[in-house]
Amino acid sequence: MAATPPDEAQLTQSRGQRQLKEGKAIESEEENRAELNKQAEVFAAKRLPMLKALGVV
Repeated sequence: MAATPPDEAQLTQSRGQRQLKEGKAIESEEENRAELNKQAEVFAAKRLPMLKALGVV
């Protein structure tokens, strides 16, 4: 099962990693979660339909 954006936020922070937004590290957990949610929404709306159409997913 794939990690959800909140799970991914915890995972990356526990590893000392940070998401980047416009080339700068996102420091707060709240901003990190918001960015991961945004990225997940874009993926679901734009890339996932293409992958399904190709039979990848």
